[in-house]
Amino acid sequence: MRRLALIGVCAALVFGSTNAAQAAFPGRNGKIVFVRQTYGPGGTLDVSPAIYVVNPDYTGLTALTDPAKGAFDSSPAWSPDGKRIAFVRLVQGVPSFAEAHELFVMNADGSGVRRLTHNTVYDDHPAWSPDGKWIAFARQDRASAKLGDVNFDIWVVRASGTGARRLTKSRDDEVEPAWSPDGKRIAFLADDPNAAGGRIVAMQTDGTHRRLVARVPLTGSTPGEAYSLQRPSWSPDGRRIAFVGAAGILTVRADGSGSVVLPTGLHPSWSPDGKSLTFVRFDSQSSIGRIYVMEADGKNLRALTSAQYPLDDREPDWGPLTTKPGPTSP
Repeated sequence: MRRLALIGVCAALVFGSTNAAQAAFPGRNGKIVFVRQTYGPGGTLDVSPAIYVVNPDYTGLTALTDPAKGAFDSSPAWSPDGKRIAFVRLVQGVPSFAEAHELFVMNADGSGVRRLTHNTVYDDHPAWSPDGKWIAFARQDRASAKLGDVNFDIWVVRASGTGARRLTKSRDDEVEPAWSPDGKRIAFLADDPNAAGGRIVAMQTDGTHRRLVARVPLTGSTPGEAYSLQRPSWSPDGRRIAFVGAAGILTVRADGSGSVVLPTGLHPSWSPDGKSLTFVRFDSQSSIGRIYVMEADGKNLRALTSAQYPLDDREPDWGPLTTKPGPTSP
């Protein structure tokens, strides 16, 4: 409850907004989905953040969404079959900014956009179950919202938008759920009540048997950005979890052992074949984000998108290859 109190405001005023934490489900490598902000003159947000896809060789760049001015799309997450993308949209015309963030699903080509949640609280960070039937996400606690606070817990909802249920209830913020590829566990990012940092925690999918995986520092210029850049991400075989540590991107075994330090970066996401990672780096002179790709051992680091103003790219998620169009509804 301490560090995410400003997450809604941060998302509105700074493009370092929230993200989804996912697993990379096994398969052949497909497109990378990400969020692009195109700034106007003087750094204005005249063009709303939209969701794009691109091939790993930077061909086929395509905008999937075109949100209205003043709104934005964020937190894109591929479904396990690569046919759908879950994301968060700022819905306009509501009394409170914190009430405006809802979960949506669309087909991989941007068609069939469908709203999943209708709430008076803040929903964020969607992550698919391996069978594609459920979506884990973070939801603002309703009681804390009435007190003007912002506190998040982990929930799940069917991909149809029905059957939402709460998995965690804590005074500490719990965000960025990541479903393991075997469907048995959910990792997430939480406040650390005993230190000035956060924790990567794993639990069973009913919310029981919580276990500490790793302690992590906070990285970012704002409370919301600190968490949004440090999501956990399962490898496709479920053996390792990538996240952001003090020395750079780290991968550890699912039990927290066997730490491997990779080059500096933020918001890591595994490739479906488990051989590579995509992530974000900021331009050294500004907060402009750029999407990178590297091998899982940290070698062959290369930039995928431009970091030149006015383009600001963040929140990458690597999807599996699919040759069939997705359905308009699950």
